[in-house]
Amino acid sequence: MLIGTHGLDGLLKSNNLKPMSFLLATVLFFVIGLVLVFVIYRRKPTIFTLAVSLPTVVSSYFFTSMYTWIVKQGAHIMIGFRLLLVIQLAIMVCTIFAIVLNRVSARTGAFKSHLAMFSMLAPGLIYLIVFSYLPMPGIVLAFKRYRVFGRNVLENFYKSEWVMFENFKYLFSSPDAAMITRNTILYNVTFMLLGLVASVGLAILISELPNRRMAKIYQTTYFLPYFLSWMVVAYLGFALFNYELGVLNRILKTLGLDPVDWYMEPKYWPFIYVIANLWKYTGNGSIVYIAAIAGFDPEIYEAASIDGAGRWKQTMYLTIPMLVPMMTLLTILAVGRIFNADLGMFLSLPMGSGPLRNVSNVIDLYVFNSLRGGSNMGFPAAAAFYQSLVGFVLILTTNTIVRRINPDNALF
Repeated sequence: MLIGTHGLDGLLKSNNLKPMSFLLATVLFFVIGLVLVFVIYRRKPTIFTLAVSLPTVVSSYFFTSMYTWIVKQGAHIMIGFRLLLVIQLAIMVCTIFAIVLNRVSARTGAFKSHLAMFSMLAPGLIYLIVFSYLPMPGIVLAFKRYRVFGRNVLENFYKSEWVMFENFKYLFSSPDAAMITRNTILYNVTFMLLGLVASVGLAILISELPNRRMAKIYQTTYFLPYFLSWMVVAYLGFALFNYELGVLNRILKTLGLDPVDWYMEPKYWPFIYVIANLWKYTGNGSIVYIAAIAGFDPEIYEAASIDGAGRWKQTMYLTIPMLVPMMTLLTILAVGRIFNADLGMFLSLPMGSGPLRNVSNVIDLYVFNSLRGGSNMGFPAAAAFYQSLVGFVLILTTNTIVRRINPDNALF
């Protein structure tokens, strides 16, 4: 309608521009955003509804900016539309703050008493919006063969050829598709289950230490590996696994055993990855559980002790059951990342060894190597979109199952 009423047909045709796909995307996202705004104000607003509606507004604004570049001389006709989007976005943000303040006031008292907490929360929220929500329109790269035509990003986006699902087809038609998917899922399931047990166990052990100073020393010691880069860890591993000078082979020689060429033996590396992951992340994962245990009412343990329950029974029948809601919440979030591998670990630890490829290749590493080898940016965008979509579905599915079993432990 805008093109027809402003006589832009000839101008667009003369520049060989066909903006219909972006125009339809703009209208689609804008309509979805309006519907969600209507839902928010007609029913009880929830953070989940707002989280879904925010990307629609951001995406709509992105496609509007794209359309503005396309029509060039007729860009002024989009000013009112973009202003409406800005107002819509402001409504979303204000509603989010209204819901948060209302819930804080209802549950914990006045907002001013929690001003310090919100000040600490602000950087995380800003980071989330800037690096998670604003880049969302870039998902259009998953359906394009991206090319650089000039300095204008919108021009590059528009002029790049639409390939629809070819990037996804390239990902799934690869002979390594089954292998990288299997490795990614199996490693993440193992990391998730063993990490849960190790984090909870470490948190309980540290909480049971009578000397609080020693407890802090142990907690700090276990937490330090989290700050080490995987490249540093890789060189520590090299000092252990090197065939000539490695510590492990020296021990084997001392015991009269033959040395092992660790970087040529794939059968050992699934265990090495699991041990390295536990060593690096268990301390960080235990912090949440230590904080949860510190908040438990000590009178419950005193009553159990009076009734004759020892430390073991208190742990099994009090501490662990009270930790179940937190364990369930973190597990639901971990399930959402089951298709996302730790690129730093799988890239650095093998030190580029070819024989370890079958046990080291995961989705993220495969995408990284393809991009480094000159593949177009649409391929990693398609892989990222696939991982995000599967993770979102898995979170919803897991949360639905948990809600049916015990609604109090569900994420939402």
